[in-house]
Amino acid sequence: MDPRPCHVNRHPRGEYKGIPPTGTEIEVNDQFSMRFEDGHIVELHATADFYTLLRQLGVTLPPERTREEENKALVRRFFGNQ
Repeated sequence: MDPRPCHVNRHPRGEYKGIPPTGTEIEVNDQFSMRFEDGHIVELHATADFYTLLRQLGVTLPPERTREEENKALVRRFFGNQ
């Protein structure tokens, strides 16, 4: 699988996980890796920069946390303990 970068620009128009739209453009960098068989995607791996996305939506966390702790807290808040 060969990773491919993906840059996303959006103007949110609706609520996201209880967060109202900001009215400003959101920019996020992601990365996707896909494996194909017979012209079909049979495996997909994606990484997304949710930290940057949520910061642009106005979500703030206590400053005493490290970035790693912030990332873990954001994942728990928005995706549960997966």
